[in-house]
Amino acid sequence: MARQLLKRKIPIAAIHDEELGIILMKLGLYEKVLKGDPKCYFCGKPLALKNIGGLIQIKGEVRLICTDPKCLMKAAKISWKRFHKSE
Repeated sequence: MARQLLKRKIPIAAIHDEELGIILMKLGLYEKVLKGDPKCYFCGKPLALKNIGGLIQIKGEVRLICTDPKCLMKAAKISWKRFHKSE
């Protein structure tokens, strides 16, 4: 049986590595990240500047996501659902 690849368009806002610190400062998260306090919203892995894969707003709060592809996929699915609800 042939495998099928599902493709969906998911809008993703990209942040350059150099801008991440500035964005985290504006969100009041920079110092927390430097201390190693935040954890990935999905898997609970401790986060540092080098392993933040994304940011997502959930229930009105900005949540940090690690670089694990499974966690990034979960965040992408949430974004996709929100995008298609708003159409």
